[in-house]
Amino acid sequence: MHDEVQKLRETLATLHAELGTVESGDPEVRRMLMSALQDIATKLEARSAGTEVDALTTTDDALTAPVSEQLAETARIFEVEHPTLAATVRSVIEALSRAGI
Repeated sequence: MHDEVQKLRETLATLHAELGTVESGDPEVRRMLMSALQDIATKLEARSAGTEVDALTTTDDALTAPVSEQLAETARIFEVEHPTLAATVRSVIEALSRAGI
């Protein structure tokens, strides 16, 4: 399980780096992705501290879908203009599932 969480952290770092290189795109989509990533980071920190990890849902009141659904929608939106970013988002979704988060 620790290896899966470490891989998830690495994938998240890659996603943050790739997101920094994206200049175009809908600001709302970027906000949604950043909110989801922040929530994932919070859950990972809680897990590292030994705190129970609830199902991931965004902390953004305007977005009530589970984080995995938000990430899937974000990947779909980025697919055409930023296929590498979309693939990394999908990798995060898979890593969350493998890590049991």
